[in-house]
Formats: sequence, structure tokens, C-alpha cells
Amino acid sequence: MNTYKSAVEAKNGGPFAASNRPVCPGVAFQWIDKFEFLKRLLSHIPPYIVVYYQRCFEHSILPLLYYTRTWSDIKKQMNMEKLQFKTTINAPTAKVYETMIGETTFKQWTAVFNPSSDFESDAVGGGWEKGSKILFVGTGENGKREGMVGYIRENTPNEYVSIEYVGVVDGDIEITEGPVAEEWRGFENYTFTADGEMTTVTVDTDVNDQMVDYFRETYPKALKSLKELCEG
Repeated sequence: MNTYKSAVEAKNGGPFAASNRPVCPGVAFQWIDKFEFLKRLLSHIPPYIVVYYQRCFEHSILPLLYYTRTWSDIKKQMNMEKLQFKTTINAPTAKVYETMIGETTFKQWTAVFNPSSDFESDAVGGGWEKGSKILFVGTGENGKREGMVGYIRENTPNEYVSIEYVGVVDGDIEITEGPVAEEWRGFENYTFTADGEMTTVTVDTDVNDQMVDYFRETYPKALKSLKELCEG
């Protein structure tokens, strides 16, 4: 189905006519008239997203347009996959939380990703305070410093941590704009749930589609290391 054609037919009394359109922030139909890139955008949205009925735009396309402003953002979202990993640890929540983000213990449980894994924070004391910028870095196979640029968006001690990744580290350079950065933008969230003296850690993360298999294999190993540290 040509979704751009369907949208334009709204002007002629089709199922997306003005009287039938849902109210939406961003006034997407005005965008269609003004921006040429939306024609390309609508013609590339996979058919399974689109249902040719009155509520199609309310439930699928309009939210997509509202939250993603450029064609490159659309492509990035299509190239990201949300993964979830869990482990239950025989230790109090406070201990698990501190072990997961502590300077020394973070290096230990994330060594499975990179033996030189580390973080650098601009927060006072180098911690994970809400709003602080944090670099997750290590040494690559070529001996070069590399990693991710992130921000701590939420940090509720013993309950929840949210990291937003905005770019990559390449040597001494932080790349936070352009196609390279866009490929790696996303969130990684840690949730700590107490059950008596037991703690369940849930990790929800956005993963570039090139790295999905690697994370599915490696993240469980990292959480196993975390469990051993907390229970040891």
C-alpha cells in the first residue's frame, strides 16, 4: 500500500479526511504539505505498521512522526532492538545496586564485555548522579580508547537507574552528532526488585541490530559475574 497516497487522499474526503483525523501534536498533516522528506518517509514505512483505516494514523504513523523528526531517526529506530535480561541474586538490594555501579565492582562484572572496561563521570566524586555525563570506555583490539557517551537520566538508589546513550567515544573524541552517533543512541535501564533478602535485576536495553547476537550471548555472562560478586 502507498501510505503517502493514502495520507494525501485525506484532502479529498477519504478515510483520513479532516473530520476523521485524530488530534495529534506536531500537526503532521501540515508537515506533509511542507516537507518533501515526508513523502519518502511515508513511502518507506513497512506495510505491517500501516492499517488502511481511520485509526491507522492515531495508533501507528502519527506517534512515529511526532517522536522522530528526521528520516535518519526513523532508520535508527528500525535498526534498534529492545532486549531484556534478568538474574536473581541472593543478596540485599542495596548491595546489588552498589556492586553494579560501584567504581571497582563495575569494572569486574563488565570485564566480560571488555577486560579494560571502565567508566568516567563528570559528577562530583565520579558517581552516577542524575544528570551527570558518563563515558563507558575500554581499550579496543587496536589499542585505541573507545566506548559510549551517555547521561544518567534517572538514579533512584536501590531501585532504578536509566542511562541514555547519545554517541560514541573514538580515542579522545566524543562523537555525539551525525550518522555514527545516531546508530548507537538508545537507553539502558537497570531495575532492582527486592523479595526478602533476594534481589532480581532486570536490564532493558536498546541494541543496534548489528550487536543483538553479541549482547544475547554476552550480557547473561556479565550478570552471572555480577551475581557471583554479590553472593561471594
